[in-house]
Amino acid sequence: MCGPGLQNSTVGVVGLGRIGQEIVKRLKPFKVTRFLYCGRSDKTEAREIGVSRVSLDELLAHSDFVIVTCALTPETKEMFNDSLFEKMKSSAIFINVSRGGLQNSTVGVVGLGRIGQEIVKRLKPFKVTRFLYCGRSDKTEAREIGVSRVSLDELLAHSDFVIVTCALTPETKEMFNDSLFEKMKSSAIFINVSRGGVVDQFALQRALESKRILAAGLDVMTPEPLPPKHPLLQLSNCVILPHIGSATIQARKDMALLTVKNIIAGVSGTPMPAPLC
Repeated sequence: MCGPGLQNSTVGVVGLGRIGQEIVKRLKPFKVTRFLYCGRSDKTEAREIGVSRVSLDELLAHSDFVIVTCALTPETKEMFNDSLFEKMKSSAIFINVSRGGLQNSTVGVVGLGRIGQEIVKRLKPFKVTRFLYCGRSDKTEAREIGVSRVSLDELLAHSDFVIVTCALTPETKEMFNDSLFEKMKSSAIFINVSRGGVVDQFALQRALESKRILAAGLDVMTPEPLPPKHPLLQLSNCVILPHIGSATIQARKDMALLTVKNIIAGVSGTPMPAPLC
């Protein structure tokens, strides 16, 4: 969301708890015309921050931005279905932040190499409760950044986020199959930034369709790109990126510079800074 989009708009918040109230406060400077919320009861805090209580139908009909912050309960599970989306403005933007995020979660990293370690470091500020990793041996670096070594089965059983960063080898090819997805929490999110071949994509499809796991995020797949009608592209709980994990300007500059240093070292007969083997 950016300023021009929010200015003169109506923002509807479904679930005006602590997070919903904080969102409203932070959107105030963007000159939103009206804030709406729906809930079981009037809230004193709503009046204090200028939010009007309306029915859910009215909120959907009038909001330019629909922000969902309500708790996940048996009553709210999959409440946003075809019927409710039909009631929204065709130009509306739907934003769901209700499930919570990394805070107080357990993150499991399969393959704690350089990339896995960098991911852990970047996730530290998000107040993750516990970091786990599985590997053939203890890593000094793991202890230094606060990651505990466990078995793969234990990692899968306890992780809210399973992040795969391991290399593709004969041992890891399609290691994530039906059996491993069965061992994950039903609320887990599976993220693969290693190589597409590490995952049995048909098994992943089955796990997502059956709600065996909550969702998946893939930056790599087999083949790349996937065919336009591939089943994974049709799933609402699977987010796929076109292998752009390193596609930042700075990363590309660093890669180009490293390539040049390798070439110069190779020509001059000195050790390469990043040899391939």
